[in-house]
Amino acid sequence: MKKVLYALFVGLLFVQSGFSQESINNYKYVIVPNKYDFVKEADQYQLNSLSKFLFEKYGFKVVMQDDTYPDELYNNMCLGLKSDVVNESGLFTTKLKVVLKNCQNRVVFEGAEGTSKDKQYKVAYNQALREAFISVEALNYSYEPSSSMAQAKAVAPVAESNEVKAPVKQVAEVATVETVTAPQPKTVVEQNEVAYEMLYAQKIAGGYQLVDSTPKVVMVLLETPKADMFLVKGRDAIVYKSNDEWILSDKSSGESKTTTLVIKF
Repeated sequence: MKKVLYALFVGLLFVQSGFSQESINNYKYVIVPNKYDFVKEADQYQLNSLSKFLFEKYGFKVVMQDDTYPDELYNNMCLGLKSDVVNESGLFTTKLKVVLKNCQNRVVFEGAEGTSKDKQYKVAYNQALREAFISVEALNYSYEPSSSMAQAKAVAPVAESNEVKAPVKQVAEVATVETVTAPQPKTVVEQNEVAYEMLYAQKIAGGYQLVDSTPKVVMVLLETPKADMFLVKGRDAIVYKSNDEWILSDKSSGESKTTTLVIKF
């Protein structure tokens, strides 16, 4: 249940960032490298195999870097996204995040970090990678053909360690795709402010209900794996703590509204 709530929370973050999910849906394939930069061997700790498995689990067509490509991908590399896993680990915590780039090496998706404190590399990397893929799951990917994408052809990419070496038969300019970065919970969007009076948190199963002085239930907060972050039941909204203040970010009306809440727990 907590995993589902966290996936929904991440999905809401992407909506708030102005992310156009259609841009991801227009890509038909994901190309997974045989080796990530932060390890010494191909598929070390089975990270690349696990990446392939998880992308397929969440609806993507996956091609490994050295596989024989489908004809349509061979003729138009812009139908595919190149995947990478970025290692931002510290001394005691393993931190990984999933990145997807288009045929021009532009980042079109950057997920939230997955973490693990396990001391064994294989266990820690696998735990962190699975948690990082919650951001991918939250995309609810479903392929939607795009005429502009179908006509696009890859230009020569900038060289990098995970560059895919598949041949490209034709070169033309590709449509620009918006870069997506999962915002951090401490970010507060200052727009369309809405005001609430003092709210009182009453513990219920799975979270809290917030009541005003009437008392009337104003909203119900559902717990997530993050102690200071909640989903708002029945609304496209989240409540999270930033700089010792509780922030409500709500898109239920079609536009992003944010406000500072005064909550007494």
